Amino acid sequence: MSLIFKKFILDENKQIIEEGTGIRVLCEVENEAGDLNIIMMNKGDLLEAGYEIPDDNLYEKETEESPSFNENAELDASTKNSVDEWSNESTRLLLDKYADYLKLVGPMKNSKIKS
Repeated sequence: MSLIFKKFILDENKQIIEEGTGIRVLCEVENEAGDLNIIMMNKGDLLEAGYEIPDDNLYEKETEESPSFNENAELDASTKNSVDEWSNESTRLLLDKYADYLKLVGPMKNSKIKS
């Protein structure tokens, strides 16, 4: 029976739940039937399979947002000069390409099944 790893199970402090020895961690897995189960998995097996076991600090960093950092503002500042204004020529080109490719794809309403 094969299992597919889905995610690590975290406690109320956003830390990965480990066995007392720290060798195994609590994970959610999916079996061949598609059922989700929660089991203890060996850390070594997960590492061999290519899964990275994050530090507890990683989850804390994900949940806490720095008030001084705004990713969108940084993106806006870096792309402000590289954005082109949308022109009538661009609109015409896009509509022409759409008309050309619509002939190749066909109308979208033909997907209804008639019985």
